[in-house]
Order: sequence, then C-alpha cells, then structure tokens
Amino acid sequence: MRVPEREQWLAAGCALGNFMNAAHQLGFGAIMLSGERCFNALLCAELGLDPTESLAGFISLGSIKTAAEPRKPTMLNAVRAFWQPGSSPESSGSAADSSRSAT
Repeated sequence: MRVPEREQWLAAGCALGNFMNAAHQLGFGAIMLSGERCFNALLCAELGLDPTESLAGFISLGSIKTAAEPRKPTMLNAVRAFWQPGSSPESSGSAADSSRSAT
C-alpha cells in the first residue's frame, strides 16, 4: 500500500524538524533551505532522484562561533488576533484591536 503524498510531506517535515531540534540541542547551528535548487533537474538527476521524486530542502549544519544577539521581545497583542465569525482580517483592524473585542 502506497503512503499518500500528503502524508509523505508531513513525515518529511517532522523528520526535518526533529533533526533541527537535535542539532540545536547538541550545540550546532543549523538551517534548512529549499527554493529553486530543489527543482533543478540536473541536480535532482545527479542525486539519483526518480522523475516522480522531489527534494524537500537542504540542511546546512555547523559549529556556532558566536551566539546570536538576543531578540527584542515582541508584545503578544502585536502578533495575535482572534477570529470572529463573519469577520475578516481586513475588516477587523489591527491584531491588537481584534484582541480587545474578543470575549
């Protein structure tokens, strides 16, 4: 029985997330990038992919020389909103406004 393509992509995403979490936990820096290179026919052929297969992305993994600067905290009301039936984000104003009107 073949696993549906959607489930394959979900499983690949979970595996990538777990790999990234493990790398960071072990003190490595890691980033996953996709983009146009994942659709390059020559690259896919050189990697031995079947024409029906595709790449999810590439992971760059390495040692961290210096720690990143801490990010400035973001106020929760600046990034969250509450959905209300019959409204759209355009009609409800800013996220902060919509959070005040939520019950």
